[in-house]
Amino acid sequence: MSLRPRAIILAAVLAATACGTPQGQTQVEAVYGSPQPQPLSSPLPEITPVEAVAPALKATVGAGVTPELLQSIEETPSVAHATAISLGEVMVQNFLGPALISVAAIDPLDFRPLSPQVTANAEFVWRALLRHKLILAHEEHNRLRVSPGSNVLADGVRGRFAISIGGVAANGVPNWAGAVVSKRRGAQMGLGPPTLVVIGLEQGSDPETARRALKRKHSDIQFEITVRQRAFLTGAAAAKAFGSFSFTTNQDGTITPDEEWVQANIVSQQVPIFGSVRCHRIMFPQLKAALTEVENRGLSSEIDRRDYGGCFVPRFIGRDPGRPLSMHAWGIAVDFNVSTNPVGAEPKMNREVVQIFESWGFRWGGRWSPPDGHHFELAAIVKSK
Repeated sequence: MSLRPRAIILAAVLAATACGTPQGQTQVEAVYGSPQPQPLSSPLPEITPVEAVAPALKATVGAGVTPELLQSIEETPSVAHATAISLGEVMVQNFLGPALISVAAIDPLDFRPLSPQVTANAEFVWRALLRHKLILAHEEHNRLRVSPGSNVLADGVRGRFAISIGGVAANGVPNWAGAVVSKRRGAQMGLGPPTLVVIGLEQGSDPETARRALKRKHSDIQFEITVRQRAFLTGAAAAKAFGSFSFTTNQDGTITPDEEWVQANIVSQQVPIFGSVRCHRIMFPQLKAALTEVENRGLSSEIDRRDYGGCFVPRFIGRDPGRPLSMHAWGIAVDFNVSTNPVGAEPKMNREVVQIFESWGFRWGGRWSPPDGHHFELAAIVKSK
């Protein structure tokens, strides 16, 4: 009888363990910073608790976002909050060499209510941003291998400069960018004025109704639904939703989970396009909704049912026991169009299909570095209308 290591795994933070993400330890918190906070050299605004509002709409404004536009959007019925973001790509460098990362420049306290609740509650994030430090998303943190409190060199309009890493946190689902900085840092990096408006709605509001109301007021702007009503799956919420299980590790990089957990959670059901698939029971409402919307929009031909890569596949990322468990181990990820979207290659996934899946609470691996364009994983529970 062979003895294999046995482990107890808790579904703690979905943002940190995923198929195709860079190597790194499973995060047990959605955000983290320096274990020894630095004393403040000057007063900062008080960081009071806020209730996060999941972004439901976004609008790209080519001419730039004005205060008058933001005010008009926020005065629209059912809109709870709106903020402006500047987006761009910046070259940074550390001991591993240069790396191009996407950066969002924000007004920290104005953006805060539209971040995931666990990030909104992390006071150090907002103090760091007010100090003009850089907050990394988990994927970029794993890629750059930099610790909170260390510095990277960033290209700016007046040459290269050093910027301190203030911590690691999710800035959205999916993340708006690989890193977030203050407006002042954004200008130093040459990001320019904001061109994107992110809009959160009052609880229970219908995104489509809000979109139409905004379109009537601003016919020249395209408003896009980004999310329905969601509960972000982090920490205790993830553990409660998916449960925990023990498993044995196999020599081929797969695992054998407890049969009791499998029987209680993993089921086979019929879904559009693919037919019968085997996933976590919680996965099906949103998977069916996303695939139904793909069909209704006439996009079925963009998904090759013969190139389906599976849902419940109990294994480590890359079948490497030195890496975290894949989301497939819980049956909450789905791979398709696998042969045309290999890991590390430029994704060839139809962007309308991507948008549909993201609006139904899925995180797309095509936004990671290196990209995993065939991979979608459940990141939030979405309540359909």
